[in-house]
Amino acid sequence: MKLHVIPMANGDKRLYFAVSVRNGTKVSSRNVESIGLLSELKSKYADPVAHFREEARKRTLEGRGERSFALDPTKRLDPSERRKVMLGYLFPQRVYYGLGLDSAMSAVRAKSRAQFDFGRIVRDLVVGRILDPLSKQATFSLSDSFPERRDYDLHEVYRALLLLDRESDFVQARTYRGARAYADVDTSVVYYDCTNFFFETKEEDGFRTYGKSKENRPNPIVQMGLFIDSNGIPVSMCVNPGRTNEQVTMIPLEKKMREEFGIRKFVVCADCGLSGKKNLRYNSGSDDRGFVVTKSLKRAKEDVRAHLMAEGGWKRAGESGRSYTIGEIDSDPSLRDAVFFHDERFRDEDGFEERIVTTYSVRMRDYQRSVRADQIDRAMRLVSSGKSRLGKRAGENDPRRFVRETHATEDGEVCGRVLYEMDTDRIEAEMAYDGYYAVSTDLSDPAAEIIRINRGRWEVEETFRIMKTDFDARPVYLSREACIRAHFTVCFLAMVVFRVIEQKLLKAGEAWTSSEILEAIRGCNATDRGSFYSGEMEGRAIPALEKAFGLPCCFEAITKRNFQRLTARSKKTD
Repeated sequence: MKLHVIPMANGDKRLYFAVSVRNGTKVSSRNVESIGLLSELKSKYADPVAHFREEARKRTLEGRGERSFALDPTKRLDPSERRKVMLGYLFPQRVYYGLGLDSAMSAVRAKSRAQFDFGRIVRDLVVGRILDPLSKQATFSLSDSFPERRDYDLHEVYRALLLLDRESDFVQARTYRGARAYADVDTSVVYYDCTNFFFETKEEDGFRTYGKSKENRPNPIVQMGLFIDSNGIPVSMCVNPGRTNEQVTMIPLEKKMREEFGIRKFVVCADCGLSGKKNLRYNSGSDDRGFVVTKSLKRAKEDVRAHLMAEGGWKRAGESGRSYTIGEIDSDPSLRDAVFFHDERFRDEDGFEERIVTTYSVRMRDYQRSVRADQIDRAMRLVSSGKSRLGKRAGENDPRRFVRETHATEDGEVCGRVLYEMDTDRIEAEMAYDGYYAVSTDLSDPAAEIIRINRGRWEVEETFRIMKTDFDARPVYLSREACIRAHFTVCFLAMVVFRVIEQKLLKAGEAWTSSEILEAIRGCNATDRGSFYSGEMEGRAIPALEKAFGLPCCFEAITKRNFQRLTARSKKTD
C-alpha cells in the first residue's frame, strides 16, 4: 500500500491510500480509500503527508492492505497445461531439510560423483510418498505439480534408486543423527517388529519369495524389519527375502545401530515371535543392553504356566502389601478396571534366567470373551449352513478354528462327506487364558515400568499400518532387487518425516490424527494464475501446520513473491 496525493482544481490536494494491481504483465495503481483534503488534515497533523505515508507503510507490513488480482472471463485456458501446485509439499520439505537429509544426499552424490540431481530426486520421491503415493513413473509425472519444477529425467529416477540402495545404511545413519538434532528422539527403549509386502506377480526370483503373508495373499513377498524409538520415530530398517526367519533379522540390525549409528545403550522390546533364545541371550547379561518381550502362556511349560497363572499371590499395580486371588478379583466389581500382576524368575535347563511379569485384568478378560463370542457365532452359522466344504483357515483368529472336521464315523468307517461340528474343547481351552498376559525381561525395574514399556509396541504396528495403507508401500511395481530395497528406504524416510511432523504439531499444542494431518497436507493446493496463485485449501489441520512450521499459505491469493518466500523458508535447516 502507498499514499497518493492528487491535486484538485481549486488548488487543494486530496490524499488516498492506493494499492498496486497486476493484470498480466502490466502493473497499475488503484485508489482504495479516501483520507481527506490536505487543508483539513493540517489542523490535525503537523505533516499529514508524512503521517499517512507512514500509516501506508505500516498497513503494508501488517498485511492489512488490499491487493486485487484480475481474472479474464473471456480468456481460454490450455487444458493440457498443468496449473495445479501442491503447496502441501512445503511442510514435509521443511522437515526434510530440518533433518539434514538434503546435506546427506549431497554427500552421497559427491561420493558417487553422480551427474544427476540425486538429492532433488530423493526429496521428490520421499515427499511424493506423503502427498500422493504412486509408482515411480507416476511420481515423476506428478512432480510437475510440485512447487519447484523438476530438472531431471525419468531414467535418472531409476539410477537414483540404485544409488540410494547402495548407500542405504549411510542414509539411515545420517537420518538418525539429524532426527536427534531436530526432533525428540529417545532410544533408551527401541521397539522391533517385522512385516512383509506382496508383489503383483506369480513368479519367485530368490528375493521375492513365497512365504507366510501377513495379509494372507497368494503372492511372493519380501520382509521388512523395523526399529522405532520410544516416541514412534523410525530408527533403522532392513529388507530381506520373503522366507527369511524373522528371529535372525534382529541382531544384525542391532549391531548396525551400535556400530554405524553410535547407539550404545538400549532396551529391545518385541513380541514373542522375535524372542528366540539366541536373541534373548544376546540382549541380556550386559550393562548396555536389555530386553522386554511378550511371553506365550500357551507355549510355556506346564509347571511354569501353573506358577504364572496361579490362583493367589496377585499384586495390584500401584499398591503394596496386599495380595489378591483370581476369585476375589473376578467377584469384586470395583476391581474391574485394575491391573494385577505376578512377578517371578525362572531358570531353564540351559541355565538361562528370565524374569516373567504376568498381568491379569477383568476388563481385558471381558473384551477377549466378547470378541470370541462374535467368532463363535460366525462359526455356528458356518456349521449350520450345510456347506460340504468350509475352506482353509485364513489365520489364527479365523472363526473356523472352532469347527471340528470329522472324516469317519464312530465305528471307523470313512464318511462319504465331511461332517462339521463345534469344537467345544477348543473354546474352553482358549477361555482359560482370557485376561492373562505375560512379559519376559532381564530388567530389574518395577513391574509397573515393565508393563509400561511393553505397552509401547503398538507404535511400530501403527507405523506399518500407515506405511501400507496411507503410503501405499505395496504392491511394489519394481522388479530389480536393488530398486525394491530403495523403494522401502524411501518409505522409511517418508515415515521419519511424517512422524516428526506429528511431533512438531504436538509440541505446538496441536493434537491431530495421522489421517487428519495427511488430509491437510494433501488438501493444501493452489492454482497458478500466471501473475499469482489462487489457494484451494481443504483440511482442518492446515492452520495447525502453518503454526507449527511458520509457513502461512492458507490464503485466497498468494503473490509470486510470497510464494518464493514460502519455498525458501521451507528449506531452512534450523
